[in-house]
Amino acid sequence: MFEDPGFLAIFTVLVGVLGGLFGGWLTQPTWLKQGHIAAGFGVAVILGCLLAWRVGTLPTEGSGTDAATEAREDAPTPMPLAAVEQTSTGPSMMPSAAGGEHQSASREGSMRADEVVSAPSPPTPAPSGSPRPQQYLNKMLRAPDNSAYYITSDGTRQSASEIIVDCLKVRRGIGDPVDVSMSELESYPLSSRMAFCLYSKGINFVTEDGSNGYAYVVDRDGFKRHAGGFCVEHPDSPDTPPQYRLYTVPKGELDGHRQGPDWFPSESLCLALPRPEK
Repeated sequence: MFEDPGFLAIFTVLVGVLGGLFGGWLTQPTWLKQGHIAAGFGVAVILGCLLAWRVGTLPTEGSGTDAATEAREDAPTPMPLAAVEQTSTGPSMMPSAAGGEHQSASREGSMRADEVVSAPSPPTPAPSGSPRPQQYLNKMLRAPDNSAYYITSDGTRQSASEIIVDCLKVRRGIGDPVDVSMSELESYPLSSRMAFCLYSKGINFVTEDGSNGYAYVVDRDGFKRHAGGFCVEHPDSPDTPPQYRLYTVPKGELDGHRQGPDWFPSESLCLALPRPEK
């Protein structure tokens, strides 16, 4: 209550009046008593006015520097950038890492970064170029430069020599190569393998013409292995069982076969050799 200017002024006047009365009582002459009382009243009024003016100029609650300081203290604490949640109407405050309680008044229309759903990507255009004609699978094609290729069942093309072309025509019954344009031919990826002559099941021992009986054991996967022996004493005899007979083929017909390890006969290996289909 001592901070109230009106109370201080009244308190000062009362002190001055009491001081004047006390001084007049101490003084014996009447005129001095009256003078002291008047002087006490005057001094009390002047001091009360001065004190009231001084107290009135001091800063009070809600004004000046203290008010600004209190306003800053009441302001919300700035949140880290990661704690600001973007909503459809603007940013709203989310709890900070320190466990703050700043939250948006409404969650409607808001979406966190980990809730963002990406827009569907436009469909990838189909690759340009001619599609691979399915009617040429397991067939032979001839390019404008007269080179020949065998088209496998998986849609790749294998280079084929004229000896291999003749073999495929007869042994696979493919027929003559079909003439196509270069762009149509190149629609089939080129394989790293050459085309090979697929022999009938039961033809296991083969020697090329002019090789002096240098024989190979062949399989239907396109591998050839040097034969270190035979399963019978006379493999070239017409009376030898077909799976053990040695067949002579044109020179170069084994070029498409890949080389495997040498093969040496044994009872188990001979019995495991494929037999002709009945």
